[in-house]
Amino acid sequence: MEHTKFLHDKFPDLNKSRDVQAAALRAKRKTGEEPPLSKPDARISEYLEYMAAFKDVPPEGMEPKSREQREAFKKKDS
Repeated sequence: MEHTKFLHDKFPDLNKSRDVQAAALRAKRKTGEEPPLSKPDARISEYLEYMAAFKDVPPEGMEPKSREQREAFKKKDS
């Protein structure tokens, strides 16, 4: 939560941004509860988790076709 506090201090309106709100709605669909606006760290944390899920996803149109290509893509990112 240390980075979420830093982000909230640096960008006070981040938890109200469209992207963070969308991540909060995704969390609501997944868990049934939406992080409240009064807890900006929880909302930003949901957004960071959502963004982390894309770390291993290749850019559109560049999907590796074979197992070896997928493994090489993951190694390249590390």
